[in-house]
Amino acid sequence: MNALQKKCSAVSENNAVEKLPHSLVSLLPAVRQVVCGIASWAGLLGMMGIIGGMDQGTISFRVGAIRALICLVVWVISLWAGGWIK
Repeated sequence: MNALQKKCSAVSENNAVEKLPHSLVSLLPAVRQVVCGIASWAGLLGMMGIIGGMDQGTISFRVGAIRALICLVVWVISLWAGGWIK
């Protein structure tokens, strides 16, 4: 391996190290959308489950209304943070 090949391999290794943080930064929006999507589904399903429990009479109205409101807030905030609503 001559000096020019050694220099080129060193430059390509440095570029790979420099590109790594940029590639991770480009992945952050996708990770955020996945996490917020999971949280929004959990909020929606939780709210529907609580309302179903209130309908069946296994959860009292006062406790169910408070829990359903909390799930609604989680659902809306996670949709907003994920970028699906503005």
